[in-house]
Amino acid sequence: MHVSSVTGSQNSPMQTPQLTPIQSFEAGQKACRQGKYADAENYFKEAEKYFSPRFEYASYNYKCTIQLSHCLFVLNKTEEALDFYKKSLSTYEKFYLKSTGHIELDSQMMLTLRSIWASLHDQNKFREIVTVMELLHQTLQQNDCGLRITTLDWLGCALEFLGDFQKALETHQQCATLYPEDFRGEEGLGRCCHNLHNYSDAIDHYYRAINIATKNCCALSHHPIQPMAEHELQEPEVVKEIRRAILHSKQMQTSPPSPPAPPVFCTIV
Repeated sequence: MHVSSVTGSQNSPMQTPQLTPIQSFEAGQKACRQGKYADAENYFKEAEKYFSPRFEYASYNYKCTIQLSHCLFVLNKTEEALDFYKKSLSTYEKFYLKSTGHIELDSQMMLTLRSIWASLHDQNKFREIVTVMELLHQTLQQNDCGLRITTLDWLGCALEFLGDFQKALETHQQCATLYPEDFRGEEGLGRCCHNLHNYSDAIDHYYRAINIATKNCCALSHHPIQPMAEHELQEPEVVKEIRRAILHSKQMQTSPPSPPAPPVFCTIV
């Protein structure tokens, strides 16, 4: 015997309350956190149908489509994932990129991009990572927002995983030229030069990266409002990693192995 959750009448099937679009979106987020990507896909798609044509829901539409693309990448539905990823970038560019409203969305994009990178990396789909980063770079290249340097850095890293070290070098050079105060451009150049067996140039770029990273750390230690604590002034882990990379390049420079050693790659954290 069944009791309706709506009417309370006997002999009628249990009825599940219909979710609102926002509830569907939140259910999709929860399912995604739980690793239930197929369920998340269904929830996000239901919400997206409602959000997509409505200007007042542009923020929800952006968040929904970019998280949906992540689910689809995980589910190995690459073509459909790219379609929704393009939709999310279109909404971002149209409504938020040139306004102060993009700050919160930038944070959402970074979280999702890390997840997309991780899922595609696990599937060895580095060409797809390059496509994702190139699409974002094309969207951002006319706007000097905080995401642009990360996009260039990750695009260069993805090209490295593809083995296209020359193109990766050009991308990291662009990063270093546009953002000389950030160590990632020089570090990427060092890694590419190493993989192209230009060990002397690699060492030079690595040392520049250390100088930039150290200066940034020193500047933080003298911040007038929130200076770094004494225990935080120890050499950052990234600098230690670059020093290890310098040692590796010096070893390769003096005693190149035969056959050549495998390439070194970046780590996205």
